[in-house]
Amino acid sequence: ALMRKSCRAFQTPLLVCRMARAATVFILFAIVASVASAAEPRPTKEEWEAKQAEEATAKGAVIAKEKKGAAVGKAIELMESLQAKVLAEGEAEAKTYEKFACFCKD
Repeated sequence: ALMRKSCRAFQTPLLVCRMARAATVFILFAIVASVASAAEPRPTKEEWEAKQAEEATAKGAVIAKEKKGAAVGKAIELMESLQAKVLAEGEAEAKTYEKFACFCKD
C-alpha cells in the first residue's frame, strides 16, 4: 500500500513500481542468503557422507527396536486375551458347577 501511494505521488508508471518492488525483494533475499551461508559453513563431501551413514545406522537401530517392541507387545496382547478367556471360562464353569451341585444335593 505504501509503494502504491508513492508511485501515485511521483506519477510513475505502475510497471516501473512493480519492477522496483521486485528488485527490492530480490536484494533482500540475496542479503538473507549471504548471511545464512556465512553463518554456517557447508560440510565437505566426506563429512556429509559420514553424517548420512550415521543417520542411516541410527534409523536402522530405531526400526529394529520398534520391531522388537512390536513383537513383545503382540505377545503381551495375546497373553492378556488368553487370561481374559480363561477367566471367563472359569466363571462359566463355576456357575454350571453350582447349578448341578445344588441339583445333586436335592
